[in-house]
Amino acid sequence: MAQSPLPNAPQVAVRRYQQGWRALNRLLHENRSFSGQEKHCAFLNCGQDAQGQQRAFADVSNGVGFDFPDDGRGLALVDWDFDGDLDVWAINRTAPRLRFLRNGNASGHHFIAFQVQGNGKDTNRDAIGARLELHLSGENTPRVKTLHAGHAFLSQSSRWMHFGLGKTKKLDKLVVRWPNGTSEEVGGLMADQFYFVAQGHGVAVPWSPPGNRAALLASEPAVEPEGDRSRTVAPPGLRVPTLWTEGADDQPVEYKREGKGLFLVNLWASYCGPCKEELIEWAGAASKFRARGIEVVALNTDGVQGGKDARKHALTAIKATGFPFPWAEATALTVRTLDILSSAALDLWTPLPVPSSFLIDAKGEVLVFYKGPVPAAQILADATLATATPEERRTAAVPFPGRWVADPTEADSLRVARMLLDRDETESSIDYLESLVASLDAKGQDEEGKTSLGDAKYFVGTLLLEHGRQAEALGYLEGARESLPRDIRVRNALAELYQRTGRLDHAIAETTAAITINASNLSLHDRLGDLYLANGQTAHAVERYGMVLKVAPKRASTRFRLAEAQLRDGQATAAIVSFKQILSSNPRFFEAANRLSQILASHSDPKIRAPQEAFALAKRLCLVTKERDPRYLDTRATAEAAMGEFKDAVASAEQALKFYEVAPRYRSLVQPLAERLALFRKKESWVEPERKLGEP
Repeated sequence: MAQSPLPNAPQVAVRRYQQGWRALNRLLHENRSFSGQEKHCAFLNCGQDAQGQQRAFADVSNGVGFDFPDDGRGLALVDWDFDGDLDVWAINRTAPRLRFLRNGNASGHHFIAFQVQGNGKDTNRDAIGARLELHLSGENTPRVKTLHAGHAFLSQSSRWMHFGLGKTKKLDKLVVRWPNGTSEEVGGLMADQFYFVAQGHGVAVPWSPPGNRAALLASEPAVEPEGDRSRTVAPPGLRVPTLWTEGADDQPVEYKREGKGLFLVNLWASYCGPCKEELIEWAGAASKFRARGIEVVALNTDGVQGGKDARKHALTAIKATGFPFPWAEATALTVRTLDILSSAALDLWTPLPVPSSFLIDAKGEVLVFYKGPVPAAQILADATLATATPEERRTAAVPFPGRWVADPTEADSLRVARMLLDRDETESSIDYLESLVASLDAKGQDEEGKTSLGDAKYFVGTLLLEHGRQAEALGYLEGARESLPRDIRVRNALAELYQRTGRLDHAIAETTAAITINASNLSLHDRLGDLYLANGQTAHAVERYGMVLKVAPKRASTRFRLAEAQLRDGQATAAIVSFKQILSSNPRFFEAANRLSQILASHSDPKIRAPQEAFALAKRLCLVTKERDPRYLDTRATAEAAMGEFKDAVASAEQALKFYEVAPRYRSLVQPLAERLALFRKKESWVEPERKLGEP
């Protein structure tokens, strides 16, 4: 991973950096370590040899108990039990996420520890940066420690400054060099003690550890054996996507559940031994499933693999199991969407195996999903979660006891929709969001619920808008506005929709409302000015752009807008001044230079025209772009004709026309240039027709 790019870094460097993060995130989502399973290690300083050379450090991780199969990250040192040696808190990417390693060293060696405090004036209260020099009797070189903020990766060790003394107990003094540049000497120290030193007092005050600390008991984490099965209790709110099956004519058909109770969906394959064993076991528990109100469907995935005679093999296999419940052939889309559902819920992009099963409640929300075969007894036990509280569901989700420090949260179903979208399943994402909105609408909404509903409506509304389904998008976005009246995203999306459909007054109203929410957002003011301009309200546009420039006078993009608005408002002279202001501070703002050249070469008012100046601007633009940009060649031709240089004008126009004719983005410019070229060939210049105020 490269270092973060600087603010002025080239875009290629920024893209490479972003691509690196995307690749790294993908590795993590695929359950791979980005650092190669780095274990926590302990190294022993072996001192110097007989020649005074430093020996290599020895890896003693195994001997001191550090050799756990953890993917280590942070590590903090602290004398947790105040017994004179340093213990370790370690955090990992893998479980256990937090591990305490108590130092049980019984060497009998001595220690001393200090906690220092700054005066809070010219030294910070925590005394970060203080340097402690401990002088031992009979030693010429002091032992030195500096108090740092931050210790190791994402870690902060204790602020107690701990010195190991070995067999020595005789101490001369402590010198504290404070961050403000002053220093103090402290004497009267005894080994195997804790001391508190405050800046400016010149004494070390003995400190005694509290006597009511709870002991941490050593334990061996109960590690579940690796296998091909997993059970995940989903948090409330995780909706199941639409299930599509193969119809009789090979057309996808939505699978409709029959009842309104619990629904168990199973993915299986005829070539999968554990799948068939699972179906046989379920068949034996059919009466229990029915008594508990569990509707079951087995969706065969043979056809997803493109196997020959998939339906025939599936039918033979299902008959052999004696499976008494309905079965159908799953489409590839169903398998993909269920796979995405699992990946989004776990934030882990591992492929969904067969068999896999989903236990769904009456509201269409996933209660539990299973990877690998699951016994009928487990499903029947999990059926009780349909009436469990969020707290009870959360407790059922973990295999060990503990104390929770936060309230339960609902599932992020929007993540499922986003992942569907990322995997190019746009229609499935829209379908999923519409189902989610309907579900949320049916619930009584508190403030948090309104936010979730508004976010879902905004998401589906913008998706529909992007795909040209404006009438459908309008209902969702207006609903989002009702739930989130102060959300600028919603206001902007509605403004865009109204603008696309020609309802400019409504677009102006939405943008104005967005500005009342965040008046400091200059882009909103620019957008309001653009809408005024599109609506023919040029004076309002000029006023709005002017407001922005009072706050940010160097904002070239706004000044360009202002110049265009002034031009359409009949203020050609003011527009020219605005364009020149842009170029004085941004000489490479080519669009402004080109527009100014066009005005000076062809404005309807002869008092405004300045052909020589127009030609100089256009000539420079063509030179800088090596005559490869047809727009600047087009403008140069107009300026040349305005000067009476018709032969040059024809050559420039013909050159521009060749570019226009082969580039689809310039198609609309071909006919206007052809008409101007015809004038140049007749030795006539071209002048813009006089426009009414507000005309584009």
